[in-house]
Order: sequence, then C-alpha cells, then structure tokens
Amino acid sequence: MRKSEKQIQRLVTARVVPGVSYAYVHPHSTDTRVLGDLVWYPQTTPLGPNAQYDLASLTKVVGTLTVFLQAVAEGRLTPDTPVADFLPTVQDQRVTFRHLLTHTSGIAGYIPHRNALPAPQLKEALLRLPVTDAFAQKPVYSDTNLLFVGFVLEQLYGAPIHDLITDRVLRPLGLSGAAFHPAQAVPTLYNAAAGTNFAGVVHDPKSRILGDHSGSAGLFSDLPSLVRFVQWYLGQWAPVPAPLDQSVLLPLWQDWAPHHGQRSLGWDLRTTPAGTPVLYHTGFTGTFMALDRKHQEGLIVLTNRIYPNGQNDRFLADREIILNTWLAECDRR
Repeated sequence: MRKSEKQIQRLVTARVVPGVSYAYVHPHSTDTRVLGDLVWYPQTTPLGPNAQYDLASLTKVVGTLTVFLQAVAEGRLTPDTPVADFLPTVQDQRVTFRHLLTHTSGIAGYIPHRNALPAPQLKEALLRLPVTDAFAQKPVYSDTNLLFVGFVLEQLYGAPIHDLITDRVLRPLGLSGAAFHPAQAVPTLYNAAAGTNFAGVVHDPKSRILGDHSGSAGLFSDLPSLVRFVQWYLGQWAPVPAPLDQSVLLPLWQDWAPHHGQRSLGWDLRTTPAGTPVLYHTGFTGTFMALDRKHQEGLIVLTNRIYPNGQNDRFLADREIILNTWLAECDRR
C-alpha cells in the first residue's frame, strides 16, 4: 500500500473524519475504497459505496468551469472578455473572465446580513461589490468569482446554471451519481438538540439562498461519477459527443493567472517535486481532487470532514500532507 493511501485511511482510524471514499485513477486501472462511517450520531451507521457527498467548491471545476469552456469553444466569449460586457454593475473594464477564474479579480466587500437576504437581493449585493486594490495581484480565493461566471452563463444560455451543468456536463458524461438534489447524501452536520443530521441540502449558505443560480457550490456526487469525470479530464475515455474536446482541456495544465499566480482557469495549480503541473481543487466539506495529466494519475478523496459540528482544522493539515505525498508518488510512477 502506498504511503498516501495509508495517510488517507488514517483519517478514519484516527477519527479525523467519520468515513472516506477515495480513488486512485491510473492509466489503465482504478483503485477505489470506501471505509468508515456515514455518521456517528444519533447512532453509528456504516458508510455505503454509493453515498453522495456535498462537493462544495468542486462544483466550480466539475460544473461551472466546464460550461464556461463550452461557451469559449462556441465563440460566445473568451477568457479575456471584460466581465462588464455582461454584468454592467462591474464597471471596471479591466476585470476579465481570466481574473474571475484565477481569483485575481479583486472583487470583494462586506455584505450586511448576507445570509439573511433573499436570493434577488443577495445577487444584487454581490453584483455591486467593488473592485479593490487586490485586482490582478496575488490570487485571493472567493466564491464570488465563480458566482459571477455562473450569472453570465445563465444570460448566454437562458437557463439556471444548475440546469446547464446537468444538461451540458452531467448527462453527456453519464455521471448518474451526481446531482443537485441527491437521493443518498452524506450528512454534513449533526443537530444535537434535535437529534437529527443535516443532509441533502448544500452546506454553503450563499448557495442555499441562490438555489439553482449558484455556480460556486450545490453539486453532490458519489465516487464512481467523479472517477468517470477524472478519466475524461485525463483523456482516458471520451463519450460521443463529448462535452469538450481534449484540445480545450489540455491548456488547463498551465498558469493562467496574471503575474504567474500559480492558478489555472478554475483550478489551483500545484507541481510534483520534479516540476510536473497538477490540477488541484478542494471543497469546504472535505472533498478534494488532483489530476496529473503527464503521468495519467488522478486522486479523489471524499469525506464529510465538517461533521458533526462544522469545525475540523486537523483535516486541513492532513489534507496537505496527503496531497504532497501523492505528488511525490506521481514522479515515481
């Protein structure tokens, strides 16, 4: 057993998380494992093989980015199109989709009572956030960037972003275990006072308010569907017709951020010790994926790390250790 896999399993044995579903995608095979518990309260329940996890921000790269790249391939916009061409409240003409997708837009600000606003008012408040002095500087990760991308895609295609992702990504790829309204969701929180688990509703409060119009979160998925997605992204298989040609995906394994900010479009960009670029993204709920195109290796780890009380900094430190170990292992394959 490889060292990174032992580290993943230790998340369960050390009770850092109740359970974990993970996969190692290789050029000609895939190793998957499900272990641990679905929940600890009000009674321990084993984790099953088809459990659907709240992917949180993995929604950005699985769904919203894919639809954006389709719009680019169709000639509807480019990464360097000004966002103000579609969202007039973004009055700074310097801000492009490249900035949104590399988290260098500088769009930020405080929204009073944000989580209590109804959807129309929340959207309006988001769209009126100012462009700060952080514009085009070091990437500052923010859901707002991909929410804006989703709003534009809704304008282009005339449908909610969740419907676009379902019709243009999930169905063409055959991701039957991925959905915005899951049947077998892994709980993210436990309400001790009520003795009930919170499951099947997106954890992120902004996405709960925006509903089908949130391009930053909201997607749930089981492990097999994400394996299929990663295999497609790595070019190991292709449906006919495919959502995107591989020639569109290949340039993602490079730095797209201004001033070399080590961000691809949508994805974080990491490197193996030998310097091979790797796409990487995390989700607040305890999900993460890494894709090494050169070595044709992929890593998918799904956990409900915020269960039961929404706090778990130990997992964040362990996640970085797991990723760095796996990156080193890719160089040796």
